Amino acid sequence: MIYAKSDDGKKIKAVPGSRASCPVCNGDVLAKCGVIKVWHWAHINLDCDPWHEDETAWHIAWKERFPSRAIEVTIENHRADLILNRTVWELQHSPISVLEIYQRQKFYMSHGYQVQWIIDASKFEDNFNKRNKGDYATFRWKWKHPTLAMCRNVHLDLGDGRIFTIKKQYAHMYSGWGYLNDTDDFIKKFMKS
Repeated sequence: MIYAKSDDGKKIKAVPGSRASCPVCNGDVLAKCGVIKVWHWAHINLDCDPWHEDETAWHIAWKERFPSRAIEVTIENHRADLILNRTVWELQHSPISVLEIYQRQKFYMSHGYQVQWIIDASKFEDNFNKRNKGDYATFRWKWKHPTLAMCRNVHLDLGDGRIFTIKKQYAHMYSGWGYLNDTDDFIKKFMKS
């Protein structure tokens, strides 16, 4: 996690040699500040959030675009990646199961939040073909993506400064349509904090 809780309850980032507590369980966390991985906090014991995943530089880059109050917001025993205007933005770099997608959406929606997914699609190049049709674009998968079909409100980070927002994925899950946006424009338009 990027942020932990200081003794006075403030969100703080990891710095070498520092200690803090987890905002979810109040357990001790250590600052991990090496030269290979992004500086972060890690539980001394097991992470309390059952949806915890190792964060990549991609996750951190997305989170750093927003104020700290919107990042890693605690809801019960979970840390939402981003919460902006009653919307949980799930940042997903690695594949997760259909069951976990369903559980996350159900959990956040039961707490009154909308759920949006930003998927790191920079590795989808060989599987995702899109064609610009003027105001919108069509897409076709070479291989089905049933897990993405389970996600509501999917936005694919193409890794080239653009986001593809899927508006419709057809039942057979091989094709659909959506919109291409510049990443910065997408953030200004949809992710206002």
